[in-house]
Amino acid sequence: MSHQGLIVARLYGEDLPTFASLAAATDSLTSYKANTVAAFVRELFPNGEPTLAPSSLRDIEAWYFNSSCPAVGSGGYLVPHALGFYLGEVLCHNAGFCWVVEEFAFRPGSYEIGIKKNLLHLMLTKGRRPALERNARKNSLFREYNRYAP
Repeated sequence: MSHQGLIVARLYGEDLPTFASLAAATDSLTSYKANTVAAFVRELFPNGEPTLAPSSLRDIEAWYFNSSCPAVGSGGYLVPHALGFYLGEVLCHNAGFCWVVEEFAFRPGSYEIGIKKNLLHLMLTKGRRPALERNARKNSLFREYNRYAP
């Protein structure tokens, strides 16, 4: 890794949560993910559970932009985290991924939660923030799903 890359990696790691052990990180981050997704689903699907179909990612992103890109949901959860975790749930439900918690290699004691399938890992600790730039159809989460699903 280049010196510049190492600097970027260390800066990225500064914002990650720290824990005394992998077990503590797994318990905390898994609980946080579950609570965030539950609050998000209650807000967006008040009449029931989402199908977790890939097409639901389009609806989620439409809600995000129609709601003026909120940072915090009505349940107090962080919307970028909810978007990332929901994307992860859709990939796990439909494309054979599973949830993992791992220590960040460039900052011992710092951990991330994400999904993996074989050698591909997508860490979702910092969430997803769809951008309007180069996203005219407002379906970047759906495109990301298609990039990683079989």
